[in-house]
Amino acid sequence: MPGFTSVLTRSLSFGYHTCRISGPSGKVDDREERLWQPAPDLAMAPIPNGDRDQPSRLEAIKMRQKGYYVLVFVAVAMLALGVTAWAKTYALQATSITPGATGSVDVKGDKTGGNTEMTIKVDHLARPTLLTPPANEYVVWIDPEDGAPQNQGVLQVGDNEKGDLKMTTSSSKFRVLVTAETEAHPKTPSNRVVLQSNVQE
Repeated sequence: MPGFTSVLTRSLSFGYHTCRISGPSGKVDDREERLWQPAPDLAMAPIPNGDRDQPSRLEAIKMRQKGYYVLVFVAVAMLALGVTAWAKTYALQATSITPGATGSVDVKGDKTGGNTEMTIKVDHLARPTLLTPPANEYVVWIDPEDGAPQNQGVLQVGDNEKGDLKMTTSSSKFRVLVTAETEAHPKTPSNRVVLQSNVQE
């Protein structure tokens, strides 16, 4: 329009154009006109350099968090290892009664001086009824340094000549004995020791 000048500014959020019009009188008329052009897509707008660095900062925070969790896990694992004083496997030695027999004693103890857990496993051990002279059963004993032998129960051996038994003791130094017995519930071990081992912390 003659005698008029106009300045157009665009609102990104609503798609309006603001027309700033000044006439010959110098009066300024500000008005907004809704145009048919759609507002520019903000997703397509250039990303400032500062915003471009945002993902990298978030990744750095996540990496620090992961590092913290790893340190916590390591600390807990070290604490658990500190509680366990020892864990060891001892071999059972066969005697002339059953020279082909083999076995082991898996032992776990702790620093608190509490119970010691054991699992005895045997292999190539003939059934007690096949011994000469025959016996009724095998019995496992714990013979501590400072006490009398303790009956830990019957060691069942199958046709495959294998057997195992779990037991617990408060002793830390003792002998493990496997004896051939003719009695059902012996109070003391017989002199027919078929397997034995010394266990100590």
